[in-house]
Amino acid sequence: MKALMIASISHDVGHPGLNESYLKKVQCTLTRMYDDPVIEQHHVQTCFLILQAFVEFNVKDIRCNIFCDLGSDDYKEVLDVIKMTIESTNLQKYKLQCERMRHIVETGVDFRKKHVRNSLKALMMMACDLCSGWKRWDEHKNVVWSLYKEIFNQGDKEVSFGIITPEHMLRANAENIPKYQAAFMENVIFPIYQLLIKVFPQLRDILKTSQDNLECWKTY
Repeated sequence: MKALMIASISHDVGHPGLNESYLKKVQCTLTRMYDDPVIEQHHVQTCFLILQAFVEFNVKDIRCNIFCDLGSDDYKEVLDVIKMTIESTNLQKYKLQCERMRHIVETGVDFRKKHVRNSLKALMMMACDLCSGWKRWDEHKNVVWSLYKEIFNQGDKEVSFGIITPEHMLRANAENIPKYQAAFMENVIFPIYQLLIKVFPQLRDILKTSQDNLECWKTY
């Protein structure tokens, strides 16, 4: 649980505000430092550096040393979970991870099996990464506007470098944000929420709130 909490807090730590495709096209230093997925590896290593600083320099300060109660084996397991779950937020992995979890749900969720627990951890982290989808409309909308500011900033950079840019990243297409967001919710967010609710039915309210937000985008 502690590992999942830390991973959820730090899964975007040190994010450059640019996607991996762009970083590779401009040969950013990060692409020479890490293997794929570059950005998620960067999040993992940044998180580990912060945790290591706590361990090395605050050993006597229990308030900062969050691993003071763990032995070396448990500490390694925590780091493994953090790494696995942060890497699971890579958008390119979403489809495969959903298919894997869908198979588990259809054949029976057995929490005694490690691969089931790992798949569920990945699913929960994906839902955490996309948690803006179930925020109340005003909060949800503000998060989406902020994200598109970031997306359009990258689009501006790509245009300036003569890089072919997807239409949803072009500032000139800002009027289509509602359409883009509705498609993203239907194709990416909802499949994850629906799977999560099959495992944890008590979370069904998050899907209801997300559906309300989707309808708001469709009529925006």
